[in-house]
Amino acid sequence: MISTSYKNIFPDCLFLKIHGKLISEPEKHSSDKIKLNLTIRFGEQKLQIGSAIVKFGLRSGKLHLKFGNSKILMETIGLTPKFQTYIEVERQTDISETGSKTMAYTLKPGLTTINQKASTETKRIKEEIYQVYTKGTEEEISWIFQLKTEKAILEGILQAEQLGILELKSKSCMIEATFEVEDKDVRITQTSGLWDQDMSLEEKGMLETEFYSEFIKPLLRPYVSRVELCHE
Repeated sequence: MISTSYKNIFPDCLFLKIHGKLISEPEKHSSDKIKLNLTIRFGEQKLQIGSAIVKFGLRSGKLHLKFGNSKILMETIGLTPKFQTYIEVERQTDISETGSKTMAYTLKPGLTTINQKASTETKRIKEEIYQVYTKGTEEEISWIFQLKTEKAILEGILQAEQLGILELKSKSCMIEATFEVEDKDVRITQTSGLWDQDMSLEEKGMLETEFYSEFIKPLLRPYVSRVELCHE
């Protein structure tokens, strides 16, 4: 049996769930395994303190998993870009020829003819940009999420995406997943009632920083979300 408990401090900003499914192969006399899937949603959170209303979201962050009495098999890791053994390059060659004749009169009779030729070559490379990658070991692994678009914050949902398969070292195990952020990962997107209209941009920025440090930052430490799975 696999029991799950989770805590999402700012669920509109980040909602995290980890699903565990037991895989048994008794005919192969192998260890039990657990398939881990991830559901995660990013968005904008509204926080009101008195008359001040602040909205914020995440630009990046780290999903960190630690395993007790188990390990995640690296060959089963999902939600990560694969290494490209080759790169497609599209070449486009543009050749243009232009001819022009110029008549010039000098002190001495003469005729000057100028012929011009131009050749250009353009290379086009198709590039894929990823917003998530992994690092770590089979005993402790992280998924790094990072904004790579023109949006202000990470937005959207991943539903039941495979993280990997755990190999159990004993009949019981524990998995802890936390989503952790630093100050640079958080972005305030909108405010109201926080400052007077005649304040300078510098004063407004200082007030935003103070509000974040006093009311938001303490709630983001040591994690934004936490999930614990236990198998007995």
